[in-house]
This record gives sequence, structure tokens and C-alpha cells, in this order.
Amino acid sequence: MATYLMFGKYSVEGLKGISAKRSDEAKALIKKHGGELKAAYAVLGSTDLVMVVDLPDVARAMATSTALAKLTGIAFTTSPATGSGIPITPASATAGCSMSALSTSNAPIRCPADLIASSLRQTNQK
Repeated sequence: MATYLMFGKYSVEGLKGISAKRSDEAKALIKKHGGELKAAYAVLGSTDLVMVVDLPDVARAMATSTALAKLTGIAFTTSPATGSGIPITPASATAGCSMSALSTSNAPIRCPADLIASSLRQTNQK
């Protein structure tokens, strides 16, 4: 199984249909395509929804993305996740990020990509 990130953008119709029933139908559809929903997050910005899904292959990822769009009215961009093998948890994803650094200093803000890179350097040096 490979991990895919599904980035969703709601349409007007998609917003009208938000319900627990539709969420259950979406989970069942992912399972029907041989996959498993690992996590889903509502987010702010140009993307409204991010889902982490395990699926057997690219063909099923494409089929799942299309079928979910048809079911939900959410336009999905689906990308394979290529990881470092370092687990990202909510706590580690925000560790080192400081909004106050934006207004009080010129120091670089350390966010997830920086943390992953520094973790990899430490691992590779051992």
C-alpha cells in the first residue's frame, strides 16, 4: 500500500451536502477501492480539506479521487506521499513554529520542512 495526500476544494454543491452520512459514504468508497482513510483535516487557505489515504496503486488512487469528487462535489488533487520515514504527529508538525517571530525578529521560522530536514541531517551523520 502507498500513502496518498488528497487535497480537496469544496464547490457550492459540496458545501451544501456536508453530513456525517456523506463522510461515511466517502470512507466506504475509499474502502471499496482497496484503501483506508488514515486521517482527514479541515484546513484554512486555498485547500479546504486534506486526507491521508493508503491505496494499493496509482490507478486506484486516480479512481478513488474521481469517485470521491463525483460523490461529494469536492474537487481533489491527489499526490503520492514520499516521506522520510519520520512520523509526523500534530505535536511535531507545529514544533518550532513561532508566529511571534514574524513580528519581533528577523530570525528564520522553523516549521515542519525545516524540522524534517534537520532530523534527516542528524540521522545521516550517525
